[in-house]
Amino acid sequence: MKIGICEWNIPHPETAPRFEWAAQAGLKGLEIDLENAGGNEPRFRELSNHWKLELPTLGINACCKHSMCDPAQLGILKSTFESAVQTAAELNIPKLQVPSFCESFINSDADFEQTVECFRLLCKLAEGTGLIIGTENALSAEKQLELLNRVGSDQLKIYFDTRNAFAMSGLNSAEILEALYPHICEVHLKDGTDNGPSQPLGKGNSGFFQCLEILKTKNYTGWLLLENDYKTLSACQADIHTAKTGMKQAE
Repeated sequence: MKIGICEWNIPHPETAPRFEWAAQAGLKGLEIDLENAGGNEPRFRELSNHWKLELPTLGINACCKHSMCDPAQLGILKSTFESAVQTAAELNIPKLQVPSFCESFINSDADFEQTVECFRLLCKLAEGTGLIIGTENALSAEKQLELLNRVGSDQLKIYFDTRNAFAMSGLNSAEILEALYPHICEVHLKDGTDNGPSQPLGKGNSGFFQCLEILKTKNYTGWLLLENDYKTLSACQADIHTAKTGMKQAE
C-alpha cells in the first residue's frame, strides 16, 4: 500500500512546485492529468525521477468538460483517448482514470448507453497495451457492474472514491466498495459533509472510516491517492497520518 496525491489537489498552479510539494509532504506518488502531461512527457519524466515520485495513474479530466454522454463529443473524446494511451505509454503509467462527472455525469439511460460506447472505444484503443482503465462514477453498484459487463473488456475496472457516490448520488460508499471490491483497480481518498467542501479524512459523513476498514479487511495493497483540496502541507500530512494509521494492519 502506497499513498500518493492527485496533482490537481496541490495548492500550486505550476507543475514543478507540485512535484516538490508532494515530495516534501512525504508522499510516494502523483496522479497526473492528461491536459498537463500530454506533450510534456520529458518534463514529467524528469520531475518524477528528480523527486523520486512514482506516476501510478493518468487522469483524463477532460471528460469533465467533453461529455461522454453526448454523441456529438465522440470525435473530441477519441482524440483525447488516443493522446491518453500514448502519454501513458511514454511515461510507463499503468492506469487511466476516467471520471463520469460534471459534463459526463450519467443522468439517464441514454447517458449510460453513450458512456458504454465511449469506454468500448477507449478499451479498443488501449487493446494490447496492458493499460488498466478505471471508470470513476457515482452510479449504484448494480449499474457499475452493468457498465463493466456491457463494455466487455478485461481492461476496464472500477476506480473507487470514498466520497463521490455518497456526495453526488446519496449512496452508501461502504456498501458500494464491499460489492465492487473484486473489480476495483485503485482508490481516491477524500471526505466531506454531504456535498460540501473538503474536510480532513474522517471528519465528514461520507463513511470514510467504514471504507478504510473494508480495504484493510480485504488486505488492499494498491495505491491510495489523496483527493482532498489542500491549502497547507500540514493538512496533507495529517491526512497521510490518518490513512496510514487506518491501514497499518494491511502494510
